[in-house]
Amino acid sequence: MLCGKTQRNDSIRSHTNMTSTAQRSPRYTIWHPIAFALQPVISQYALNAQIVSPLEIIRSAVILLSAALLLWLTLGAILRNKDKAALLVSLFLFAFFFWGHFVHKFVPPENFFYKTRYFAGYTAVFALIAICISFLKPIRQLNRFLNIVGGLLILFPLLSLATSTRDNLRGNVDDGTSTRAQWEETTTKEIARPDVFVFLLDGYSRADVLLRDYYFDNSPFLSGLEFRGFRVATNSHANYSKTLWSLGSALNGDYLDKLLPATLTSSKNLRPLLRLFHHNRVFEWFRRQGYTLYAFETGFELADMRDSADHFLAPHHIGNEFEALLIQLTPIPAIHQRLSGSNFFFDAHRERIHFVFDHIKQMAETPESAPRFVWTHVNMPHDPLVFGPAGEPRQYQERFVWGDAPPPQFSWQEYAAHATEQITYLNGLTLAAIDALLANTTNPPLIIVASDHGAHNLPHKRCEDSFKNLTAIYVPPSIACSVPDNIALVNLFPMVINALLQGKAALPLSTELRSYNVDWPTPYAPVPCIEGNEANVN
Repeated sequence: MLCGKTQRNDSIRSHTNMTSTAQRSPRYTIWHPIAFALQPVISQYALNAQIVSPLEIIRSAVILLSAALLLWLTLGAILRNKDKAALLVSLFLFAFFFWGHFVHKFVPPENFFYKTRYFAGYTAVFALIAICISFLKPIRQLNRFLNIVGGLLILFPLLSLATSTRDNLRGNVDDGTSTRAQWEETTTKEIARPDVFVFLLDGYSRADVLLRDYYFDNSPFLSGLEFRGFRVATNSHANYSKTLWSLGSALNGDYLDKLLPATLTSSKNLRPLLRLFHHNRVFEWFRRQGYTLYAFETGFELADMRDSADHFLAPHHIGNEFEALLIQLTPIPAIHQRLSGSNFFFDAHRERIHFVFDHIKQMAETPESAPRFVWTHVNMPHDPLVFGPAGEPRQYQERFVWGDAPPPQFSWQEYAAHATEQITYLNGLTLAAIDALLANTTNPPLIIVASDHGAHNLPHKRCEDSFKNLTAIYVPPSIACSVPDNIALVNLFPMVINALLQGKAALPLSTELRSYNVDWPTPYAPVPCIEGNEANVN
């Protein structure tokens, strides 16, 4: 009996101790794995909110959140300790998405393709931390600390996003719709309506710039165009230094200060410019004339006419541009390239370009009853460099970015040699597509070959040279059209439309020849290009 009482008293004391311990250590909620899973999505969206739809981030957020919770549950079951599992999941997520920043900051560019030791060292450091965590016993305070860190990692980009949204709402603008009437007045169906094909070759410099700065004689290509009946403007120029601004102006036939007269120069809201670009006068004019509008995927989602055209053509890819941005923060592309020998971002870019030119040939072989306006915006010869002179796949940088500067491991001469190899291949693709189109001798199309601006990454940085662009036009023999040698891009489409109208009506052409440097942080504060000044190419 005495022994039984002693055991019972010990049990009571033990229960009492456990109860008081529980009272001294209340339960707490662990949620930092959720924060570390969502942080890359929220922070990247905050940086790109003006150019990324909120719908594009939903899939990324759901996948990362689901993966984090699944990993947390799995590790918790294996370790029989969900608190330690939470620490390991947050550590893994941080290491996984910090890799891209680590490479950018600490890995020398010339070692991009020889960085196995960097990856091994990076992995070893985080593996050692994970091992230490697995042996830790007092982890309550560490989890609480990571809750705070996770909260801050979510809070800061949300505050940035809120500030950006507030500034955008302040930037009330006029999208120029009040000046569209003069375009609508020219609508008439009593005109010749040939198919119209536009080859917009991004960043293609004029022949004199290529010869002087790239040591490249482009006369075989230009002579080939002239032999096929094109009129090549030898003194053409663009009006804005970046694609959205340049094409937003060109596709509306006027300068942006007239198209968006109420825009605050301090506004950072890109949406009015994007609305002007995507809902432009040129597309609307051809649609009113009974044309069917086609557009191709560019790879630069802002420049895609996905909602502007009747038919948007693209190769099948998994994921969108925002998801590609997230993936490039991780070791996935490097591991894939190490195992397969290729980078799927560069492969997708090549596939996209071939898709465009292959489909143009198919369209040439299958005429339709309704006339077609076909918009092909090809992101070549714009960097990155992905082709050799005969179409061989090339890759000179680790990450796929739309760059405006040569890879740092190249001298200018080396870069120029590789860049002109890509131009050589592009020239061949373009001429082959044109030959397929001109094979239709009964109803030849009108063809425009032009660029939105010249090359930015020139060695001397004189701003006027960044505006010297390619312009060549083929007009069917039945249509009269005079192409000025010094045509400005702002006048290109009004001039073509006037040729189709054949004197029945006419759009005004700008008599002002202006060029502006523009930049993303201040989209509505263009800087006039004064000859001899240094270009702003950031």
